[in-house]
Amino acid sequence: MDYGVFMQGLVQAMQTQAHTQAALQAQLEAQTHYLLRRTGVVGDTPLEETVESDSERGE
Repeated sequence: MDYGVFMQGLVQAMQTQAHTQAALQAQLEAQTHYLLRRTGVVGDTPLEETVESDSERGE
């Protein structure tokens, strides 16, 4: 196998893995926020704002 072809395949696989990981992370964050809202842990504000507000209050 040609080294260049091997490297192209490796780079493509790594890009695909990074894309998949980013999509799964976004899905996990959305599901977590949905569950926190549903259980009343947080309101309707975005999770990032909630985390920042808690840290700003020293909680």
